[in-house]
Amino acid sequence: MDTAKKSMALSLRELKINSKKTFTLAKRTSVISTLQRLKSEGYRFTTESFTDKGMFVVKKMLNPESVTI
Repeated sequence: MDTAKKSMALSLRELKINSKKTFTLAKRTSVISTLQRLKSEGYRFTTESFTDKGMFVVKKMLNPESVTI
């Protein structure tokens, strides 16, 4: 299961800004857990659920290196 989480985290890290990735609704809890870990690394995402279609969509908003101070 750790391998699956790593590959999910890796695929989300590699998404381009404003790109979307779709997951099945069954993976929603796992995706949210991964997003929380990535948020602590500086990544920002938005999410949307489509229960009628059984989809959970993640959109990347920000990479950690995009932040300027």
